[in-house]
Amino acid sequence: MEQASELLQALIEELEGVEWRGSRSPLPAEDGPAVDLVVEVLVGRRVVTLEVGVRQVGEPRMLQRFAGEVEAAGEEQRGHPVVVAPFVSSRGRDLCKTLGLSFVDTAGNAYLNVPGLLVERSGRENPRRERRELRGLFSTKASWVARRLFAEPDREWTMTELSRESGVSLGHVKKVLDRLSGEDLVEKTWGAIRLTDPGGLLDMWREAYVPQEWTGYHSPVRQQEDLVGRMGGLEDDEWALTLGAGVSLMAPFVRSTDVHVYVIGTVDPIVDALDLTPVEFGGNVHLSTPADEGVMFGSRRVGGVTVVSDLQLYLDLYNWPARGREQAEHLRETVMGV
Repeated sequence: MEQASELLQALIEELEGVEWRGSRSPLPAEDGPAVDLVVEVLVGRRVVTLEVGVRQVGEPRMLQRFAGEVEAAGEEQRGHPVVVAPFVSSRGRDLCKTLGLSFVDTAGNAYLNVPGLLVERSGRENPRRERRELRGLFSTKASWVARRLFAEPDREWTMTELSRESGVSLGHVKKVLDRLSGEDLVEKTWGAIRLTDPGGLLDMWREAYVPQEWTGYHSPVRQQEDLVGRMGGLEDDEWALTLGAGVSLMAPFVRSTDVHVYVIGTVDPIVDALDLTPVEFGGNVHLSTPADEGVMFGSRRVGGVTVVSDLQLYLDLYNWPARGREQAEHLRETVMGV
């Protein structure tokens, strides 16, 4: 509790016209399940009481629970509810605003909305949450579950259906759903599971996504349209276009000359069809044989050729340096709608 008190005091003392009056443990009459610390601050001439819940995590699920505890306390909750946690994400901040909560985290983010005072600080990254932690949520088999959910966001699933259609064991499906539920991305009611925030899932996924490795080739066929046209006669379940060549067929935005293709199995048919020669640097055709065949999930025929799903196209573009992020957001706005 001492660290939470010091964190709040440091924030208050930075503010003009606001005075720190002190903190204490809650009295028995105030000691509801939500309150760990009572703080008083002077805002102008008015004393404002903050009833603070100190939590080990600031996930949306925990914020929802804290709000429920505050509501259950009713009249016993005399002050303004504030959560102190190691980190509250931007999604958590939006949820706090909806629930009428304030928060301060140890990363330096804050949202304090009490009579006469509004403080909002954002953009600080979670110092404890390493990138690999997010990657675990979107590791190979976990991502298969997420891909199924994202493909049909309005569908109500059972765990058995998700396990069968994703090819992932029931135990692993449950672990993935628990993580997604903790991030307030899925809703589980009476055995039914539904993705409630496709946009939030996409935002998390793009930050965790590890771009594929590509091998460059040179083709004497110079025009992208001609290269793509030559691929139309190949078996369509063994390859799919992505990046510039893929998005040019879905949501043209930036002209691209290169062709990027995911290939399952041998690359020989594409090498022969496009008369490819390996190059050490550059090239106008780039092939990838991904370790995770999940990148092919949801691929479809567009204009006579196979293109990866909108989800995969977005993830690849968002992490691509050559105006990729700009193209990704155009795809999201005009085609995906999430």
